[in-house]
Amino acid sequence: MRKYLLTILTLMAWPMQSMAQTETGVSSPTEGVITHDYLGETQLKSDALQMLANFMQYAKSIYTDAGTNSAGTACGYFKANSAGQNNEDGVRTNADIAMLCAFVYKYCRPAGVSLPNGITYDEVL
Repeated sequence: MRKYLLTILTLMAWPMQSMAQTETGVSSPTEGVITHDYLGETQLKSDALQMLANFMQYAKSIYTDAGTNSAGTACGYFKANSAGQNNEDGVRTNADIAMLCAFVYKYCRPAGVSLPNGITYDEVL
């Protein structure tokens, strides 16, 4: 019985050993590229603000003007799968993108972050 158990365990381990041997020849696209060096806080903040500002081209592309409300205030919404309806999908999309627009307006504008071509901070507001 012991001999059979040892044979079974050996056969079970064999595929793992053979995979480990063949994976050593596979090159990694991140080998030597990813390092322990980190960006400074100033550079990281600048890059993050620019990425958020770049997102405004997508926010603009899904924005839908909905006219004015009963108080005469301009209204609109960001299209999602079913935005414009009173369901979770539309509410989450609009809340998330509205928050990003507010963040970009509040923090990117004073920092002098450039928006994509054709988009102004007045439109973001």
